Amino acid sequence: MSRSNQSGISIRHPALTDDPRSRARLLPAREIPLDAEAVRGFRRRYRSRFEGDVTRQGIYRGVSEGMAPPGIEFYLPLFFEAPPRSVTTCPGTW
Repeated sequence: MSRSNQSGISIRHPALTDDPRSRARLLPAREIPLDAEAVRGFRRRYRSRFEGDVTRQGIYRGVSEGMAPPGIEFYLPLFFEAPPRSVTTCPGTW
């Protein structure tokens, strides 16, 4: 049986039925972690690098609420204690 999911990708699998619960739903990919530990680390590192009332800054508030605000990719290093291994092989990228 062949079916298309919400993104239009055709899925061919004999176990699929006409039951609506058998549909696949694709969600947008994120480059940043938003679990509780990552958010705590982000908040700590953000406060150590930026002055003023950080609770009034949109990026800080958004991440604190578990959201990925526009432009968050520029703050990627604040989510990690150390750069990922792939970044350390490219000098000047972190």
